[in-house]
Amino acid sequence: MNQQQFGSNLRAIPIPHSRRQDIETAKIVSQGIRYQQKLGTDFAASYMRTRGVKMDVALRVLSRPHQRRQ
Repeated sequence: MNQQQFGSNLRAIPIPHSRRQDIETAKIVSQGIRYQQKLGTDFAASYMRTRGVKMDVALRVLSRPHQRRQ
């Protein structure tokens, strides 16, 4: 959990950690996974790359499905 502090006399307040803060990127990655199933890994990786997903991230997601975030 992340903590945020307000003033020096107040306790830190826990703030829930969000695994994915960029909803648009999450949507692109999800679409890339669907493309992989229908059109193959090369097409899916290219799709994600052209939409701004870093290639190392795209390849990790596409090549290690058991390690994907839920």
